Amino acid sequence: MNVVSVFEAKNKLSGLIADVEKNGISYLICRNGKPVAEIVSHKAKDRLKDSSELHVVVKGELFDDDGVTFKASEWYARALDIHDLVEIPVTGEISLLSANLPFHHRDPADRVIIATAKLKRLPIVTHDSRFESYQVTVLG
Repeated sequence: MNVVSVFEAKNKLSGLIADVEKNGISYLICRNGKPVAEIVSHKAKDRLKDSSELHVVVKGELFDDDGVTFKASEWYARALDIHDLVEIPVTGEISLLSANLPFHHRDPADRVIIATAKLKRLPIVTHDSRFESYQVTVLG
């Protein structure tokens, strides 16, 4: 999830909404560093936010619905349990495939997700239309 200030959200609202619609990106709007609102796809509102551990580790801490911070490691363990998710380790085979994929998508974490889906024959839940270029099943 991308973080923007209230001022930036106000000045770029139509662009942010277009980004949400087209790419499935979400935005956390903060005032003085405190979360006050989110811009998320209506279709994705009930889905687990930022479900990739790679994204969680980068952020370090997350906010609950009341703006209270908590550790990413706690969120991650809870998300795995609540949603009955199975962790798939990033193997050498996955890493090599992700490095050798065509460059329709340049985000390294997304490339790892694509490589994993291809090797494990799993669908990907995303609104990012670039994933379809890799001949993977996209649910979004």
